[in-house]
Amino acid sequence: VQSDHYDEFFAPELDKHGYYGLYKRKTNEVEFNKAAQSLTDAMIPTTQKKTALNRLVKVVMSTHAFKAHV
Repeated sequence: VQSDHYDEFFAPELDKHGYYGLYKRKTNEVEFNKAAQSLTDAMIPTTQKKTALNRLVKVVMSTHAFKAHV
């Protein structure tokens, strides 16, 4: 979510329902899971590895964002 979208839409909507949210900008730091890479090496054809690793990075980043807010 872009910060202006959060400020203009999400924050007021949360407030209407009695919630408070905090916007945190996404960082570029990514934790890489070597076990997950070995799985992709074993299971995914070479031609599809880049796409698979990009999805893996997105999932890891999303998981960290969720944990930070819980």
